[in-house]
Amino acid sequence: MLKWISGLLGLTQNDENANRPPETVDGLTTLVEVGTVVGEDTPVATTTGDPEELRKKCGLGVVYEDGEILAARHGVLALRSGKVAVLPLVRISQDRLQALPTAEAFGDGVKPSDVRRALLAAGVAIPIEAGPIRDALRSKEAVPLVRGTQPVSATPPRLELKIETELATCKQSAAGSVDFRKRSLDSTMVRRDDEIAELHPGTAGSKGNDLFGNVIEPTGTSEQDTTEAGDGVRVEGNHYFADVGGRVTYDRGVLCVEPVVCIDGDVDYHSGNVNAASLGVDIGGDVRAEFEVIAGGRITVKGSVENALVRSGGDVNVGGGLICPHGGSTTARGGVIAKFTNSAKVRAIGDIEVPGGITTSEIHSASHVTASGRRGCIVGGIVSAAAGITVNRAGSPGGVKTYLRIQTPEQTCAHIDIILEPLLARLATLAGVLGEGAESWNAADVPEQLNDDYKEYMQIFRGVADLEERNEALHGDYSLGGVIRVEGIAHPGVTIDIHGSHLELQDAMKKVEFFYDTELEAVAHRSIVR
Repeated sequence: MLKWISGLLGLTQNDENANRPPETVDGLTTLVEVGTVVGEDTPVATTTGDPEELRKKCGLGVVYEDGEILAARHGVLALRSGKVAVLPLVRISQDRLQALPTAEAFGDGVKPSDVRRALLAAGVAIPIEAGPIRDALRSKEAVPLVRGTQPVSATPPRLELKIETELATCKQSAAGSVDFRKRSLDSTMVRRDDEIAELHPGTAGSKGNDLFGNVIEPTGTSEQDTTEAGDGVRVEGNHYFADVGGRVTYDRGVLCVEPVVCIDGDVDYHSGNVNAASLGVDIGGDVRAEFEVIAGGRITVKGSVENALVRSGGDVNVGGGLICPHGGSTTARGGVIAKFTNSAKVRAIGDIEVPGGITTSEIHSASHVTASGRRGCIVGGIVSAAAGITVNRAGSPGGVKTYLRIQTPEQTCAHIDIILEPLLARLATLAGVLGEGAESWNAADVPEQLNDDYKEYMQIFRGVADLEERNEALHGDYSLGGVIRVEGIAHPGVTIDIHGSHLELQDAMKKVEFFYDTELEAVAHRSIVR
């Protein structure tokens, strides 16, 4: 059978007709045997016929030039689908870090030196060892012939929390770092000299090289961790220790131990009002009617708050409800978590989470309000948030008037001003005691008799600066974002207010999101798609 016929049948150098002598058929003359390793620019076939017909017989890895077909690369001569081709002996991986043998490299006529030349022809610029080539040809397996150097990714620094009891109540990222801002009701209490955390430094990683000698930069980052030791914390090497007994807090890169006032039972006539200006407060029972709890740090109440005033420079966590039909309010510079609210007034800069439902209450947040879950509802009153509201049920079948609002930046600024007002008043009082410029004092030089006032002043000063910065950013920024999401049902009688545009529901709506449509300049809605 003639070589040209074998080519028409698609046979390769591994076929039984491979390695036949050169022949001339239909004006095409092969100049070397099929299955022979040829170098780039080697003439592999010629013709005395029509050049256009010859061009049609050029397959992969060959070119036509002046009546001859030349190899365009180093490889094995083959006939594929009626065309002359030069097939490669090696292939380069997509990441350019490995060179692998092709099926053609396992042909009977291929020698290790042919494969080495193929690697060089492919541009491999790193050292090529003979051993892997011999092993691959002997085993006829597509194992790497030569490898580049894989870069080692940089790793970021990681702060490891050493307080076992808190691990279950802190949210951890996929990388294992801890977010102290979202925690359960359980306080993280430490004693003096307890180890709080260990900083594991990041690694810079190392560069790699591909097969062609190009440098591959490592991915990731090894930027230094910005965790600072705040009040009540000392650093020894990469370890953070409690300098005082109290509660661990972490806010914007500052790790602190906050001295805490602990009330074992209720706040009532037995304990009196609690005013812990520069401390946090842990309350083991309820806060009874007409009493006050004011703290510079976080306030944790195991029970409920009943017609009482609660004001925190941090978060407020209430295990029971906020029940205030006859007065009282809750204000937090951080977020608020309560099991439920009934006729309560709540203001917070951070998120407000009420899984057990909000009833006839006045709720304002400069972030999100959430009352989702099986019992999550908002019935009566007004709930207002800057970023979004999520609820399971809104309103009631009886049509109780319920107002859900996404604030404008101007409304959020007014809300922040209300929280700022008592802070500024207290700051002015302390400035009168300490004198002007106390914020620039060196803490180590503060007279002992002024130490408590100074700590309170600095805590309020930092809080006021943060709120004023947020207020300034909101001025003039009329963002039209914010969504009211009803995961269950919204009943008639619910009014949706988004940036001043109102929609009063006349019919019940299920699984719906309300948003501001900038084209219609009105409240619009869409179904929730799960």
